[in-house]
Amino acid sequence: RLDRLKPGGETAAQISDRIDRLLGSLRARIRANHPVLLFSHGHACRAIAARWLGEPVSLGRLYTLGTAGVCGL
Repeated sequence: RLDRLKPGGETAAQISDRIDRLLGSLRARIRANHPVLLFSHGHACRAIAARWLGEPVSLGRLYTLGTAGVCGL
């Protein structure tokens, strides 16, 4: 959880920046009608969903994305 970051680990802003760069590159592929698949762990998926929706990564905790599940954005 982003409210329990490890000392020396990424900040919420750094995580957000990293996800925004990823989503920027994926949006170009999506606009070109190229399929995109992402594989990740639950916390990262929730943070990605939050940024996809324009929300802060900290709000990813509000989304239920199941482990080993298929989710569509």
